[in-house]
Amino acid sequence: MTTSYPVDQWITELGRHYRIEQLRLNEQRILALAIGDGLSVHMQAIAATQTLVFYASVVVMSEPLTPGLLVAMLQANRFWYETGGATLSLDDQTPPRAILAQSFRFRDLDVPRLVEAFENFAGALQAMHEWLEPEVKVARPQADSPAFMQRA
Repeated sequence: MTTSYPVDQWITELGRHYRIEQLRLNEQRILALAIGDGLSVHMQAIAATQTLVFYASVVVMSEPLTPGLLVAMLQANRFWYETGGATLSLDDQTPPRAILAQSFRFRDLDVPRLVEAFENFAGALQAMHEWLEPEVKVARPQADSPAFMQRA
């Protein structure tokens, strides 16, 4: 039995919380919210797994990646303590981007929990950016599509 969750309503209420009119997921069930400092939190609702995934590009890493920095990034993931419950990883681009991601089951969400999850993730993103940005030499390009970018 599949339970229906009011994800679109939650997103609308998240927007109201930040005074964003008509906040909604696009056709691919994705949205992005700019949080400042050139950072954006993306959200994707995945019906098949009944999850809402937050993800963000933290920085574009310098090449070559130093072993010390890679070790520090792996240690930050240990028990998710340094990452606020999210996972820090590298994508397959050249040079790679540090990606922060976290998923939430629909059944564990409601509007207050979504607001709290968003704020915690945004805080972790800002902390990871402040930590990693001085370690890299490549400026992070703005890769977000203005078609679904909103400002929190």
